[in-house]
Amino acid sequence: QVVRSFKDCRPGPRGLCTARAAVVSAEASRSFTHVWAGGKEQPQYRCQAPERLGPILATSDAAHVVGGAVSGKLYLWQV
Repeated sequence: QVVRSFKDCRPGPRGLCTARAAVVSAEASRSFTHVWAGGKEQPQYRCQAPERLGPILATSDAAHVVGGAVSGKLYLWQV
Protein backbone atom coordinates (compact mmCIF):
# COMPACT_ATOMS: atom_id res chain seq x y z
CA GLN A 1 0.00 0.00 0.00
CA VAL A 2 1.39 3.39 -1.02
CA VAL A 3 1.28 5.88 1.86
CA ARG A 4 2.34 9.03 -0.05
CA SER A 5 3.65 10.13 -3.41
CA PHE A 6 5.76 13.16 -4.31
CA LYS A 7 5.94 14.98 -7.65
CA ASP A 8 9.23 16.07 -9.29
CA CYS A 9 11.32 13.54 -7.38
CA ARG A 10 14.26 12.26 -9.48
CA PRO A 11 17.12 11.77 -7.00
CA GLY A 12 20.54 10.37 -7.80
CA PRO A 13 22.57 8.10 -5.52
CA ARG A 14 22.54 9.49 -1.94
CA GLY A 15 20.35 12.32 -3.23
CA LEU A 16 17.34 11.67 -1.01
CA CYS A 17 16.91 12.15 2.73
CA THR A 18 14.26 12.71 5.36
CA ALA A 19 14.18 14.94 8.41
CA ARG A 20 11.28 15.22 10.80
CA ALA A 21 8.24 15.70 8.53
CA ALA A 22 10.22 16.69 5.41
CA VAL A 23 11.62 14.84 2.41
CA VAL A 24 14.58 16.36 0.54
CA SER A 25 15.77 15.40 -2.95
CA ALA A 26 18.70 16.45 -5.17
CA GLU A 27 17.89 15.72 -8.82
CA ALA A 28 20.26 13.33 -10.57
CA SER A 29 20.37 15.11 -13.94
CA ARG A 30 19.90 18.77 -12.98
CA SER A 31 21.08 21.09 -10.22
CA PHE A 32 17.70 21.37 -8.48
CA THR A 33 16.88 20.55 -4.89
CA HIS A 34 13.29 20.00 -3.71
CA VAL A 35 11.80 19.88 -0.21
CA TRP A 36 8.38 18.39 0.52
CA ALA A 37 6.70 19.01 3.85
CA GLY A 38 3.26 18.89 5.38
CA GLY A 39 2.22 15.82 3.41
CA LYS A 40 1.81 17.77 0.17
CA GLU A 41 2.48 16.17 -3.20
CA GLN A 42 4.09 19.31 -4.69
CA PRO A 43 7.49 20.50 -3.38
CA GLN A 44 7.13 23.24 -0.79
CA TYR A 45 10.59 24.61 -1.55
CA ARG A 46 12.70 24.48 -4.73
CA CYS A 47 16.15 25.87 -5.30
CA GLN A 48 18.91 25.58 -7.86
CA ALA A 49 22.58 25.15 -7.01
CA PRO A 50 25.35 26.40 -9.32
CA GLU A 51 26.16 22.75 -10.14
CA ARG A 52 24.67 19.26 -9.78
CA LEU A 53 24.67 17.82 -6.29
CA GLY A 54 25.42 14.31 -5.09
CA PRO A 55 24.94 13.54 -1.41
CA ILE A 56 22.38 15.65 0.38
CA LEU A 57 21.19 15.85 3.97
CA ALA A 58 18.94 17.94 6.17
CA THR A 59 19.34 18.95 9.79
CA SER A 60 17.13 17.04 12.23
CA ASP A 61 14.72 19.98 12.47
CA ALA A 62 14.63 20.32 8.63
CA ALA A 63 15.63 23.99 8.91
CA HIS A 64 18.80 23.62 6.81
CA VAL A 65 19.82 21.48 3.85
CA VAL A 66 23.42 20.71 2.88
CA GLY A 67 24.43 19.33 -0.52
CA GLY A 68 27.83 18.18 -1.76
CA ALA A 69 28.96 18.75 -5.33
CA VAL A 70 31.46 16.85 -7.48
CA SER A 71 33.74 19.92 -7.40
CA GLY A 72 34.16 19.45 -3.65
CA LYS A 73 32.00 22.42 -2.68
CA LEU A 74 29.24 22.22 -0.08
CA TYR A 75 26.09 24.29 -0.47
CA LEU A 76 23.90 25.24 2.49
CA TRP A 77 20.26 26.39 2.31
CA GLN A 78 18.01 27.69 5.03
CA VAL A 79 14.58 26.21 4.34
